[in-house]
Amino acid sequence: MKLLKVVFFSLIAMIFTMNVNAASGSINVSSSTKTAVVGSTFTVTVKVSCSEALGSWKFGLSYDSAYISLQSGDTTVAAYGDGSTKVKTYTYKFKAIKSGNASIRVTSASMVSWNDVDTLFTPSISNTSVTIKTQKEIEASYSKDNNLKSLSIDGFEIVPAFSKDTTEYSVEIPDNIETINVSAKPNDGRSSIKGTGSIDVSEGSNKVDVVVTAQNGATKTYTITVIVKDLHPIEVHLAGKTLSVVKKAELLSCPTGYTPKTIKINDIDVPAFVSEITNFVLVGLKEESGEVKLFRYDEGNYYIYNELKSKGLILYPEDAKEIPSGFQKSKAVINDIEITVYTNKSIGKNVLVYGLNVENGYQGFYIYDKDDSSFIRFDDESLKETHKKERELKLAILALAVIVIILFFITIIVSSKLSKMKKILSKKITKKEEKRADKQGV
Repeated sequence: MKLLKVVFFSLIAMIFTMNVNAASGSINVSSSTKTAVVGSTFTVTVKVSCSEALGSWKFGLSYDSAYISLQSGDTTVAAYGDGSTKVKTYTYKFKAIKSGNASIRVTSASMVSWNDVDTLFTPSISNTSVTIKTQKEIEASYSKDNNLKSLSIDGFEIVPAFSKDTTEYSVEIPDNIETINVSAKPNDGRSSIKGTGSIDVSEGSNKVDVVVTAQNGATKTYTITVIVKDLHPIEVHLAGKTLSVVKKAELLSCPTGYTPKTIKINDIDVPAFVSEITNFVLVGLKEESGEVKLFRYDEGNYYIYNELKSKGLILYPEDAKEIPSGFQKSKAVINDIEITVYTNKSIGKNVLVYGLNVENGYQGFYIYDKDDSSFIRFDDESLKETHKKERELKLAILALAVIVIILFFITIIVSSKLSKMKKILSKKITKKEEKRADKQGV
């Protein structure tokens, strides 16, 4: 009886061991995308795996041909292993042809392990599907939410309290603050945000724009006006605007040919730039929007400082006191700046600009070549010579025209006289013939 028990439990152990060591396998289907646009292509990967070395395997691949078409890959696979390979992959290329849900499925799958070629088993199967949409359908599904969920400045409270429907805010901060940190979160996680993070501010008004872009591309701008207290502001009133003199040098960039210097305005030290060539003194003025521009400063007066830059030349444009003969005053935009220019057909589509070369101090007219955006020093004498030649040519053409007209009238007169002479001769001949006929008749 004891011996029977030993044999029984030994058989149970062998069966259990056989079940534990039996090979298992799987075939997994995956796609490079879950959503494809009609007309686009995507790839599908079929991964064949076995817990032991693969002996042989086979499977078929089926798909919804109403929505996708196969571009490459064999849909019927039967293969053998090499005694070491446990994983084998197959790649298929499909094209989306119609809106709908396309499934890609493995069918009739089986495999054997290298170590047990007599045992055929069915692997576990994992299929996939791809949603096919037109571009219009995809865009229609995009989120339109371009609202913020929160907006704040670290350490300060914006006014009014944040609301996703309110886009204008303000905050007042001490004059010793030069950098603020703006934080914001989108209402929809698929939206993107620009304008947050560390932002430099200066005395006076600073505009901070936080732009939210929804998934569908729609944008919404939240604006925070950051007012940095200026204990001693220097205000300037120009063209109906109130500007303030910039008192921090780091907010200004020194133009070519100028040297940084500190000057006094209203007994307050102000950063400036000077040039021995132009004799200009430049200071920075800040608009209410926070934009800083350079201005010429001259005994309490301010003039906008513009530079026209081209190849090897920087020009400060001015209005000419005298206009060259034959030229007309007009307006043009050069380097995004609207300036006064002068036009004449002698220089074609190009224009004449009057200005000061800030690098060599020459003040005069320059021809602006629109094709290569360059300035060429204008030679008035050459233009006069050109005009002179044009006048001489016109006179020559006029003289030739007069000669042609005179010859034309002479030709008419001569032709008329010849015609009269022919008529007179014709009459004489006719009379002679008549007399001759009368004599012959008698």
